[in-house]
Amino acid sequence: MSPPNEEIGVSSVTEVNGASVANPASAWPRVTTTPPVLTPVGRFAAAVNAASRGVIDSTGARTTRSENPLARARARIASLADPDSFVEEAADVRSEDPLHFFDLRPYAERLAEAELKTGLGEAMVIGQASIEATPCELAVMDFAFMGGSMGSAVGEKFSRACDGAAERGIPLVSVAASGGARMQEGILALMQLPKTVAAVEDLKDAGGAIVSVLTHPTTGGVLASFASLGDVVIAEPNALMSFAGPRVVQQTTREKLPDDFGLSESNFRFGHLDAVLARSELKPYVARLLRLFSNNGD
Repeated sequence: MSPPNEEIGVSSVTEVNGASVANPASAWPRVTTTPPVLTPVGRFAAAVNAASRGVIDSTGARTTRSENPLARARARIASLADPDSFVEEAADVRSEDPLHFFDLRPYAERLAEAELKTGLGEAMVIGQASIEATPCELAVMDFAFMGGSMGSAVGEKFSRACDGAAERGIPLVSVAASGGARMQEGILALMQLPKTVAAVEDLKDAGGAIVSVLTHPTTGGVLASFASLGDVVIAEPNALMSFAGPRVVQQTTREKLPDDFGLSESNFRFGHLDAVLARSELKPYVARLLRLFSNNGD
């Protein structure tokens, strides 16, 4: 016999000698579990996943935070690049653990777990590709790898993508999805902000261009560095793009925030974005930009 519904005050009905007998739910043993302890990165990832599914507003209605499910880096590349055109670069670049960082578990163990889980060596994949027959360099982040956090390896891979685009005279397309700088690398992670900013400036000094695509979520140090420096900056609908999340900002300022605080539509309204595009519209729009930025102008 299966146990009854465990909600308080709900009983099951059992047949005893042909008669229906109500059994109180309290007669059944309740199974309790201890919620897992999450690291700050884990808490952020859980919050983003909950936001993607929807949140309960003050009226009790469920509101959608993001219309787009989180997409993996290789799926993004497949949706943007022409078939069989992507050639990965710097796939061997990995983060080290010079600080021997330990929270609940060693950082080295978390890196190994993320690589096994995602099949990626880091939170960014870079390489050469073409989009509608126009060559470009791609740098695509993957939120599934430790919340898309930027450590020394991500900064190095992005810098190499900028250098490769400058050397070949082609535009760079950056797709960001990140919770910010990686806390386990401390100051080394924070130094990736000026490093990536300098890489973008070197690309522009060489006559190159960068198209920056912000997806849900793009926050923290990534938003504060290369993700906001595109010659054209695009975002997906309802994508969260804010240095700090709405809850933190509201607790700090002690002010009620608008419902669309930090969302792409709000940022577009204030002039921080050039366009807000559905995922299905992204490839043709980016392809047109690449043709405009290409050296031959075709």
